[in-house]
Amino acid sequence: MYQLVTSKVVDGVEVFAADMSHPGAELMRQLAQTSPRMVVPRDEQSDRLRRRLSALGVPLAVEPLAVEAGERVATLVEGVRLARRDPVLARVLPLGFWRQREELDGEAVVAAARSAREKRAVGFVLDLTSELSGDPRFRRWAKRLVDRRVRSPHDFFELPPTTGAARRPMADLAVARRWHYRLDMDLPAFKSQFDKFAHVA
Repeated sequence: MYQLVTSKVVDGVEVFAADMSHPGAELMRQLAQTSPRMVVPRDEQSDRLRRRLSALGVPLAVEPLAVEAGERVATLVEGVRLARRDPVLARVLPLGFWRQREELDGEAVVAAARSAREKRAVGFVLDLTSELSGDPRFRRWAKRLVDRRVRSPHDFFELPPTTGAARRPMADLAVARRWHYRLDMDLPAFKSQFDKFAHVA
């Protein structure tokens, strides 16, 4: 009878090992080495937020939905939270901050990030926006969101929990490292989108 796991006693200790002769062994090996896939939210609330972000200058293939002046900051901060589960949005979200740069109040951005408990994620996106645009104001705002308690790296994208899954090599993005994030995108991935849309009317 086949078993996925075998065991034997070595020097009085029971040692477990995979039984690679089992018919399902190869499938289990592949599952164990597969990186978890992100589930991009497609619910009504997320789609509505994408439409609002589009109205603020984020280049998304959706119909824009008007945003009141007093809701711009909150919408962008909500966008950062959604971008952690949507790589397409993550690549273009800095354009929303850039396009709204003359309308944004740094104090309001910092306060909204803290209120939403997204300090580090918003700080990273602001820092990245500064890197892409050359505008130092975003980095000044970002510095106020640094959490010095965070010292170990975490994935920027929120992936399903997994045990023992192989982790893909992460791109070496200096801005992400400053915020202790691992991110499977390099700077050119962001830069190509930013340069393409930054000055589009």
